[in-house]
Amino acid sequence: MEMKMVQDGTHPEFVAQKTCIDQKFEEKVRLADAHYKYGMESLSIATRVSRAQVHSQYFQTVRQLREDTLGKCSELWYQIQRERRAGDALVSGLSSAVPKCSLGI
Repeated sequence: MEMKMVQDGTHPEFVAQKTCIDQKFEEKVRLADAHYKYGMESLSIATRVSRAQVHSQYFQTVRQLREDTLGKCSELWYQIQRERRAGDALVSGLSSAVPKCSLGI
């Protein structure tokens, strides 16, 4: 009779052990699912943070390059203007006046 209950899966000890094993299995599956969910969530957050940091670094680099280029351009412009003014002061006698046109316009 006990052998028939074991074969049928209705033996009380078998049912108790199977229930215990099924509960432990379900708990492990639940924990694995939760671990996977939180791992994916963490990965998503880390990816967004990394992208934001790279984006910010890119704009900071572009801003710095623009400021450096404009600074060099301004320095060159003022240097050219200083040289032009210095040259005008040295060669003031060679400048010629543009004649005025008297066409009556």
